[in-house]
Amino acid sequence: LTGMQNGQSYTRYVKCIDAAANANSNDYLISFSIASTASGNAYYISPSGSDTNLGTISAPWKTIGKALMSTKPGDTIYIRQGTYTQSDIEMRGDPGNRFGKVMGGSPSGWWTLTSYPGETATLSNFDIGAYSIQYTRFQNLNWINSASIYVGTADWVTPKGARTHHVEIINNTFSGPQVRYGYIEFMGDNSLIEGNTITITGCGGQTTDHGIYLHNGNSNIVRGNIVSGAKGYNIHVYDERKGTNDPQ
Repeated sequence: LTGMQNGQSYTRYVKCIDAAANANSNDYLISFSIASTASGNAYYISPSGSDTNLGTISAPWKTIGKALMSTKPGDTIYIRQGTYTQSDIEMRGDPGNRFGKVMGGSPSGWWTLTSYPGETATLSNFDIGAYSIQYTRFQNLNWINSASIYVGTADWVTPKGARTHHVEIINNTFSGPQVRYGYIEFMGDNSLIEGNTITITGCGGQTTDHGIYLHNGNSNIVRGNIVSGAKGYNIHVYDERKGTNDPQ
């Protein structure tokens, strides 16, 4: 295969042919990503850390917000074992945003937020709202007590932010009572929601509340997720935008 670029995801149909020119009757659909060659830095967050530290493994930060403001494309943020409770987080990838910082990744390198290898970081009772981001990965995190993630576009500002694209939400666990609309809400393109387990308990919520809610987008993949207990649909794919008008 030629013409592929680092940091991009692709889907291809494959036909297998043996030495005797026998071909399989059906094509196989495969999806894959080309890893970025850009090398970034590793940073660390710990319940015992301080945001005045350098973010190293021996002097970790304390909050995800500090990591968002202090890292760049290609960097990986490892969250150490423990439970993190803080205010809701707003992540912005649109230039000129109110934080004065373009957050997340870029075609030069993926930005990754993940548990430290062999450990489980637990996010409790706060939401991450990510807008107009790209090449960003959230993985191997444990979300409890209604902690959830919303990914969309900063379309309420002037000028509007670009549509979100190339985001991966993979191998996370979510648990707790039904949250409004969904534990994973997504609007964007060329992204992957895979291997997540969502366990919803209790009898609250409305029929418009789901486990995973894919609002709109192009070339997105949702696969290998296990969702139970949603008041509405466990996985809901429906083309709409709550609030500000979004191109349909």
